[in-house]
Amino acid sequence: MSRSARVPALQDKQPKKRRRFPWKPLVGVLVSVMLVGMLLGRVDLEALRATFSRMKIGWFLAAVALFGAGVLATATRWYLALGRGDTAASFPATVRANYTGQFFNNILFGVSGGDVVKATLYARWNGLDGARVLASCIVDRVLGACGSAVFFLFALIVVLTSGASSMLQGMDMEASGFGPIAIGAATVVIVMIGVFYHFRENAFLIKTLGSLKQNFVRFRDAPRLMAAAIGITVAWQTILCAILALCLRAVVDEPLPWFTIAWVFPAISLITAIPVTFAGAGVRETAALVFLGAYGVSEPEALAAGMLASFIYIIWATVGGIIALMEESISSRSRSTTTG
Repeated sequence: MSRSARVPALQDKQPKKRRRFPWKPLVGVLVSVMLVGMLLGRVDLEALRATFSRMKIGWFLAAVALFGAGVLATATRWYLALGRGDTAASFPATVRANYTGQFFNNILFGVSGGDVVKATLYARWNGLDGARVLASCIVDRVLGACGSAVFFLFALIVVLTSGASSMLQGMDMEASGFGPIAIGAATVVIVMIGVFYHFRENAFLIKTLGSLKQNFVRFRDAPRLMAAAIGITVAWQTILCAILALCLRAVVDEPLPWFTIAWVFPAISLITAIPVTFAGAGVRETAALVFLGAYGVSEPEALAAGMLASFIYIIWATVGGIIALMEESISSRSRSTTTG
């Protein structure tokens, strides 16, 4: 048999790559459906329908627009973390990639998995070094964590000075659905540690850690740059709280003691950050029922406010997914033209 006849046979014997089933997004969706279903079984559905029917659409649209502006602000923080040279593309390209991150963050259990995909696509779309881009995402998240710590420190001060701490001690968190949420969060952390340990000797990871050190040194030597990045995060956390407040305002007719319940919104935001559901749906509604109910907000109103906020996350996740498809299509055509 000739050599040319043997080549196809050898090629046929090469193992085909198996497509992995996307179980993580499915688990997130299932948990969200389960939690929301439990909440819907708890409230009066007719009262919930009436609450949505009298919703003030202007407040809801304001919340949708505010979320979009907040994502633009976090894109600025990431652009600062990227730096210059061969690590960053143009600011508009960075903004578009950051919006796609909203999609991947929601379907991949939070920012850890979403940032990996976002960094990979951003590097491929713009011909950049993937390891250095991923390092910038890690720095961006560290800066975000610092800003969030500052924000929630102020929120804690508000809790301690407003007398809300005594109310928190009297709540039955486990009966309210927070027990399964905490177990799910611990499971995610353990999985992340296991993944990092498995790839600890990977060359890409070593290169990323080296670039990570350089980025931290850059911010250490530029305190104003670091302060700007942290300030953006404080603004972002404030926006997240304002979004839930606007959604509540959209469905509540009676005046509320807004100053007194101001601490509730960062508390719900913090709990929702636990990456166990799709876009935080289910967790957000549970927290809204627990905390807002303590201030006289009815269950249908609290549930409706939480559902509206979750819907805003889904809206912008959908926008991010559409942008990702468009960017990938443009990048694919560009690569085909280059190779052709």
